[in-house]
Amino acid sequence: MSSEHASDVDPEAVEEDTAAVLFSVFGFDVVLEEAFVSFPWRAGLKRGPIALLVTFVLVFAVAAASGVSGGTVAGTAVYLALIVYGLHGIPVVGGQVPGFLEGVAGPLLDIPVLRGLVLTGSGHGDPIGHLLATLGGQTESIGHINALPADPTVPIAVYAAIPAVVLVGVGAEFALRYWREVTVDSVAEVARFGAAVAAGYVLVLFVGSFFLTMVGIRGVVLPDRYLTVVLGFAYPAVFATAGGLLVYAQQELL
Repeated sequence: MSSEHASDVDPEAVEEDTAAVLFSVFGFDVVLEEAFVSFPWRAGLKRGPIALLVTFVLVFAVAAASGVSGGTVAGTAVYLALIVYGLHGIPVVGGQVPGFLEGVAGPLLDIPVLRGLVLTGSGHGDPIGHLLATLGGQTESIGHINALPADPTVPIAVYAAIPAVVLVGVGAEFALRYWREVTVDSVAEVARFGAAVAAGYVLVLFVGSFFLTMVGIRGVVLPDRYLTVVLGFAYPAVFATAGGLLVYAQQELL
């Protein structure tokens, strides 16, 4: 473009075309890049639950083939679901009824699928202290229990590979499906594919933590909800992004 014609272009207009006003707060516009706003977030959100469902099915299939049992069909399903949480690094904790729910908790505690609605993990009243203790490795002091079987017939590495491989595959499929419809100017922007999948994934894990409880030698246990939020997002984000990076390499580097 010649300098004569370049002078006719308004640089501010060009910048405005690449941005979009998301919403306003107290009269101030929250502006994001158009490429970010137009990204297929909804498609990624839908793939999160699908990836988790496939993971559950495959873990159940491997466990069934190796003879894992939780006593009853329902007990086995809950036990294997807690193992799936454990494969993401999410421990179980002893459940307790918080004070403000003691008056209404009684009837729900007798219904296995609903008792998680009135239970919280031990020490969950202090979220900052709980997370600090987790980071400091003081897991026993906050009641963390490893949900993974101690001596499984099938090596834990086989189970652990299932969610990782599924998420890499889902991330790659998602990125490949929408690669020509989105703007990816750098490797860092590939993380959007992982974040979108992770948002739907963690939502299902978090909701599930209210309906998955099991009675063991330490009483009623349920997934640690704080770590469900943290690791339930971080784990799928990392592996789904890895799948997106494979597509980035194939589309942009090869």
